[in-house]
Amino acid sequence: MTRSGTGLPRPAELPTRETVSAQHLARSVSAALALVALGASVANDASAQVHVDLTSRTASGSIGEEIVDIRYATELADGRLLFTSRPGTTPSLADFATGRLQSVSKEGDGPGEFRRPFTVLRLASDSTAIVEDGGHRWVVLKGVTPVATLRARGAAAMAIILAGADTFGRVLEISATKMGTEPGQRVYLSHTNAESLAVLVHYRSAIESGNAFGSRVDTISRLRGRFRGVRNRRHTPRGTNMSIEFHLSQPLAAEEQALLFNDGWIAFAYPDPYRVTWRTPEGKLVAGAPLPFTAVVVDDVQKRAAITAEWSSGPAPFGASDYPPWPRVLPPFLVQSLLALPNGTLAIKRAPDGRRPGVNYDIVDRRGGLAGTIQVGPNEKIVAFGKASVYVARHNADGLIRLLRYSWPN
Repeated sequence: MTRSGTGLPRPAELPTRETVSAQHLARSVSAALALVALGASVANDASAQVHVDLTSRTASGSIGEEIVDIRYATELADGRLLFTSRPGTTPSLADFATGRLQSVSKEGDGPGEFRRPFTVLRLASDSTAIVEDGGHRWVVLKGVTPVATLRARGAAAMAIILAGADTFGRVLEISATKMGTEPGQRVYLSHTNAESLAVLVHYRSAIESGNAFGSRVDTISRLRGRFRGVRNRRHTPRGTNMSIEFHLSQPLAAEEQALLFNDGWIAFAYPDPYRVTWRTPEGKLVAGAPLPFTAVVVDDVQKRAAITAEWSSGPAPFGASDYPPWPRVLPPFLVQSLLALPNGTLAIKRAPDGRRPGVNYDIVDRRGGLAGTIQVGPNEKIVAFGKASVYVARHNADGLIRLLRYSWPN
């Protein structure tokens, strides 16, 4: 359903149905245009860019319990971090005041219960949707309290990505439209093997309907997937007589990506040339100029580093020649590299350089210009930004994660 005069859908706010007023839209657009104007001056003034090295800072909080993996995360209004993890059967809540974790709800198939929590979508008014792996089922939380369980159109678990939601009732889906092919090799249905992608905008239903989405779906863009070939290779782990088939994709393959921000803006990141284009809530495109990029040749050092990163749990059983063809230079970013900052800028995780320690992020403003950079340590990644904090996952030698919080200038 469309609200006259705005072109934007009537949202399904929680816990009650509310509408987005024209004044609210005008404020959102005015604030966004202010960010664009600010971005123009920042992009043209390198001295105004912010460069943050978190390796030289002391964490303001940490969680004492180790975590296997963090999939998606968002900060709640009370400063706690809500996240999903593998192999967790319920979402988790990180409380930095106590340094402890706690489960949200319980495992099960009933209303407000979880089996395979995956994507975390930030909605409005401190509400969050936890989407089960496969996308068939949503549990909506108000804070940490389940308030609704919704049905959703199902899809192959690894062939789609939900890439953000906004306060206008829209959800962004990136869906595989064409799978790659490789003569003599089996290519399975997965997002990893997608050659091309469609960017879809879904419009949420009223929560009373019991459905996550209404009938309207708009295709707004097409992107190139990460498929660059596949190799089927067998390996017999030490101490066993069982041969296992592995499906090796290119570790340094870049993928064009998109992310929907809470205020309705959508960022598109492209690796060649390295740039960001924004789409406003009204559909206007703001194309950024190419971002700074230094080509780094993919030699044996870079190949070994990329393979080691893929096999963090132990020595890699395969060599560089077992993989599909390698790119000539490191791409600017790889896959699932985008994060939203509360001030409307975009963080892009850069592809790691095997000769340089640490992990770097570019901060891109709403003109598509470079507004700054962030550096974290080796084996670290940023999992979320909050109002005054940035959350970092640090992998230890056992492959487990320690969750850290750093103060972050707004």
